[in-house]
Amino acid sequence: MLLSITPDESAIVQQAIEIIERGLIKRNVLSDPAATRDYLRLQLARLEHEVFGAIFLDTRNRVIDNQTLFRGTLDGAAVYPREVAKECLMHNAAGVIFYHNHPSGVSYAISDSFSCLHPPAGNTVSLAGSGVPLFYRSSTMGWLITQGQTKAELIQHLTEGDPNLRTHRKCVRGNVLWTVQENLKYPEFGRFIVAYLMVRDPGYGWGYKPVTESMGPAELSCPVSYLDEVPVPGSEFAAPWRARVRRRHADKQRLKRTVTAASIGDQVTLTEGCVPQTVTLASKKPLIGRADDGSHWRIPRQCIASIKPAV
Repeated sequence: MLLSITPDESAIVQQAIEIIERGLIKRNVLSDPAATRDYLRLQLARLEHEVFGAIFLDTRNRVIDNQTLFRGTLDGAAVYPREVAKECLMHNAAGVIFYHNHPSGVSYAISDSFSCLHPPAGNTVSLAGSGVPLFYRSSTMGWLITQGQTKAELIQHLTEGDPNLRTHRKCVRGNVLWTVQENLKYPEFGRFIVAYLMVRDPGYGWGYKPVTESMGPAELSCPVSYLDEVPVPGSEFAAPWRARVRRRHADKQRLKRTVTAASIGDQVTLTEGCVPQTVTLASKKPLIGRADDGSHWRIPRQCIASIKPAV
């Protein structure tokens, strides 16, 4: 829904824009998301067509330039990542705040095509029509964090938010979302595995960093069945990573059988660095060990080196 305001109200809005703009220019540093958001909200809310713009920043978040890069219609705007990347390079920008409005009142997620711009792409502000909330995305060292976003909303966005991305399989292991996905625009590439590392910024919201298996993720909790569904990509890191995943899975299964076969009173040797180094199994559910001094300790499965029958 478009805003309907009187000429007097329009003059007040313009004065507010100028006041905020003077403050931003005076400080010349965009380190306050709220001030930036307020400025863009006032600047874009009156427009009757969609625009996509960028505020280019240097290494200290000082404004280099503010440009409207693309202009669209009431309910759409064509945005070309290649042209955006060129502008970032031309401005020698260390960071960028992207902004985009939805005068029709219907908001859609901005495509993750811009992940190819990190760095220098930094933040995204999307402004919708009346009644549709504003969201602000912050990027720090490759993490894309959305203000007010919950973990469940993030997972939904990553698996259902892009119409060109089909998610065939998904599961969450801790704060890692594992997916088997396919880009419908480029079906010739086939299916691929992505680990979305998720993080919560306290008081702000949840965010993520995508890592494909071609990059050789450090995380090894990917279901083995996913490996069987997706061909090994042509990357020097993919095959070794898959081998580590399968080895970890085999080690977990072996440990599970060892714990299942253990009996109360067996001697449990823990991995190097654990104190105490050995305990006597006192309980299997939960795993509790008794040290020589009589104290009891919960035993993390990943810390078990071996279990031997009591002598």
